Formats: sequence, C-alpha cells, structure tokens
Amino acid sequence: MGIFDKNGQKVLLALAVLALVPAIGLFALTASYQSAAQTPVQATIVETNSEPDPDYDYAFELHVTYEYEYEGKTYESNNIYPLQEEMSGLSESELQEAKQTYAEGTNVTAYIDAENPGTARLKESNAPGAGADAIIPLVFGLVLMGLFVVRALT
Repeated sequence: MGIFDKNGQKVLLALAVLALVPAIGLFALTASYQSAAQTPVQATIVETNSEPDPDYDYAFELHVTYEYEYEGKTYESNNIYPLQEEMSGLSESELQEAKQTYAEGTNVTAYIDAENPGTARLKESNAPGAGADAIIPLVFGLVLMGLFVVRALT
C-alpha cells in the first residue's frame, strides 16, 4: 500500500482533515478573541509572582493578577496574552524587567471585550499573528490535501 493507491488516497485525505480542522479552529478562536478584546481600560496590578518555567531550562514564568473597572463593576483577571495566563520562557533579565513593568500597585492598560467585560488581557499577542501555533498543522494539512488532489486528478 503506497500513498498514491486508493487506500493511500483515503489515508491522505484523513490526515489532511485531521491537520486542517484543529488548525483552522485555533486560527478562528484566537482571531475572534483578539478582535473582541479591544476596549482599553485602566487596570491596577494586584499581585505578581514568578516561578521556574517547566518547559525551559534556566527560564521563568511570570504570573500577574490585575483588577479593572468597567461600567461601575470591578473585575479581576490574570490573562497576559489572549488565552494565556503567563509570560513564559523569560530569561533572568527579562523576568526582572517584566516584574518592574507589572509591579504590584502599578497602573496599566488592559483590553476587554465590551460585550463580555470579565474577559481581559494586558498584551495584544504573544505570537506574530493570530493562531501562530496553528501554522505547522495548517501547512502540513495543506500539503497533504495537495497530494490528495494531485492523486485524485491522475
């Protein structure tokens, strides 16, 4: 069984779909979250703490909790980036700089979704574009889909 026989063609299609569906979903989720959370509000840092980053040697994570008010109601959040609660992979110097930026009592700008003001973030994105984590499965799925189409046409 090769990838270009009838059974292989079905495998290509299945792999392409398995790669594309979550990639497209991640793009859509991140893009909708980014576009919705655009109303700036003043926030105050309530707590800042750090810990070693479990994903990297000699790196740290920073966790920040902040309060903000919108239309007379007070909210609390800990999202720094869209859908992410920490800054990760920080070197010691980056950690110290971030701790100064987000020191307890500091006033910062948070971005909320006016229709869901309990959802907030401090930064636009932690990636070059919405859904950047979906690039590899998206490219992989598109290559597999291309192979499927080429096989179907020959």
